[in-house]
Amino acid sequence: NININFIFKTEVYRKEDIVIESLNQIRMKILCKGYANKKDIQRFCPCGYKCAKSIYDSIVDDITKDGHKVSTLGIPTKRLLKFLEISEDEIMKLTEYELNMNFKRLSSPLTA
Repeated sequence: NININFIFKTEVYRKEDIVIESLNQIRMKILCKGYANKKDIQRFCPCGYKCAKSIYDSIVDDITKDGHKVSTLGIPTKRLLKFLEISEDEIMKLTEYELNMNFKRLSSPLTA
């Protein structure tokens, strides 16, 4: 006799329940917040902690040189966009394109 003391939980996921966010969808969420911390920068770029900290510190230096204080919430996303030389319009267009492509792919009979 084998006594099993573990209870295994199995979860079943339907294909339509699985949500994968694209890089630009993640970026839009961060932009909508209006500020970014180091973790947000890691997701925005994408990069590791050291790179995100370097970006964050550079932007903080620029903000303090301009005579402003940095919020405890993080750096303004407008400063992040300026530093990375990316426009909000570019991100919005790419996000819209990706959402349209995902909709077309999911509604295609080939994926069923």
